[in-house]
Amino acid sequence: MSAPSLDYDTILRVIRKWPKDAQVELAREILREAEDNRKQQPSDTTPSSSREDSFRQLIGILATDQPAPSDEEIERWREERRMEKYGH
Repeated sequence: MSAPSLDYDTILRVIRKWPKDAQVELAREILREAEDNRKQQPSDTTPSSSREDSFRQLIGILATDQPAPSDEEIERWREERRMEKYGH
């Protein structure tokens, strides 16, 4: 029997309840895995520049001594991304 899949918003609601240190560690782990997977991709299938820019921005967030972004900032980023992707 497989575990039920959770949608994006449900996952975010659960993770936002975690301590900030755990949230940052999860983000770092996801980025490490994404970077490893990206390195293993054949060279002719490079990610789009927009996706790569987003990836680099996430790495930049984790590479600073600044506090993690607030829920409001993240929601604003998500909304901006939706506008870019869907136009509304």
